[in-house]
Amino acid sequence: MFKTHGKKRNLWLAAACMVLMCASEAAAETAVADVARIIDTSLPGKAGQAFVDGLRRRLDAEIKEYAEKIRTSSNVEALLAQKCAEAEAAYNAEMSRVSALLMDALRSVAEKWLHGNKRGVKVIVLASEALAASPGADVSDELRRQFDKISIDFTKK
Repeated sequence: MFKTHGKKRNLWLAAACMVLMCASEAAAETAVADVARIIDTSLPGKAGQAFVDGLRRRLDAEIKEYAEKIRTSSNVEALLAQKCAEAEAAYNAEMSRVSALLMDALRSVAEKWLHGNKRGVKVIVLASEALAASPGADVSDELRRQFDKISIDFTKK
């Protein structure tokens, strides 16, 4: 009985060790990235924000100029509401385009980093989608440093 109990115990210990080894390997293969933080703090992200902020200022100036131009019209409110809706639609479309350019560029940077990393990372998931992650699994700063090395021409359509 003693020998059997010892063999079972050894099997359980071996199985537990294998599970722990697999878990640590999986952890080494997966990293998380805080995309919002990367974009907000990166040079391309700041450039994109400056671009859409400039667009907002131009659209606001256009609306103000248009309001002055139509101030004597009988249907000022309707015309101004239409112009504001058009400006908002243009702003939203441009914001979506800039966001897509930033995400495409970040995705490209992340893929390049992934293929060249020496940490054994095979997958990067959104930090906001992870239930939990250790601080060592966060590669946001590494990706931001790589992302800072690129520039995006937001004026190209």
